[in-house]
Amino acid sequence: MREPREGEIVTDASLVGSLRVAGQGGTPPRRRPVTYKVRVGSAVAHAIVARGEISVAAGPDPTPDLVVNAGPGFRDVLAGLLDPDAALATGAVELIGDESLFADFVATFTVPYSAALAP
Repeated sequence: MREPREGEIVTDASLVGSLRVAGQGGTPPRRRPVTYKVRVGSAVAHAIVARGEISVAAGPDPTPDLVVNAGPGFRDVLAGLLDPDAALATGAVELIGDESLFADFVATFTVPYSAALAP
């Protein structure tokens, strides 16, 4: 699915599940620990990436390094169709915090579309 269908609502739980699945497909950089807060509509989750491990939980983290406010097209970011610069330019995301970490976020959280949904 590229966007929620009419009447579908993204919840904290569904966002957590999506980030957990996306985290299995990427390559987390081995740097200092990084905390991301991700907001999609009213749903909020946070992810901590440390020592190549990813943990995701519902709700915000009080001190995220980067806040990713997802807009239309965020699923294209996770699928790898929009690179970090294009995601910012098109409004697929708005970032608060250390924007240089967004490239790492995109490398860490990736889940391609199935062949049936690919453009």
